[in-house]
Amino acid sequence: MRHGHKLEFTQPLALSRAAKTIEAQDQVLHTQNLALTMAVMSQVHVSVAQVAHAKKEVSTAALYYDTQSQIAEQTRVAWRTAKLSEQSVLRERVAQVAAQLRYDAVEAEAQTAWAALLAAVGEDVLPNNLRNEQGLSDLALQLRARWTKSKELLK
Repeated sequence: MRHGHKLEFTQPLALSRAAKTIEAQDQVLHTQNLALTMAVMSQVHVSVAQVAHAKKEVSTAALYYDTQSQIAEQTRVAWRTAKLSEQSVLRERVAQVAAQLRYDAVEAEAQTAWAALLAAVGEDVLPNNLRNEQGLSDLALQLRARWTKSKELLK
């Protein structure tokens, strides 16, 4: 009888300890949830900033390329009228190609920033209807179409 009486006393203590443990675990889970939410929000914020920066870079690179193309064309016209040397024409053409390469590199960075933003908000960058038997060229076409559509959103 004495042993049974002891169980009655210890049961409320054990239940109290279990309740405190559950409450502490709940607090830990809540804190982990907040930390994860903040990490996701931070990644989204960083990705949005990267996309905004990439948009500016693309705009600047496009303007630079257009300007360089106009200079190259004017140089070519001046060369045709024998006002400039062929070396000047070649120099401006090389500068135009360099401007195109810069634009292409910045465009690639913009695509990477956009993909990071999509990933940060949980959007898959690959098409939803991706199949194992799908060829690489088909996948490339779908990705290009998706990027073209996304570029409209970037404007």
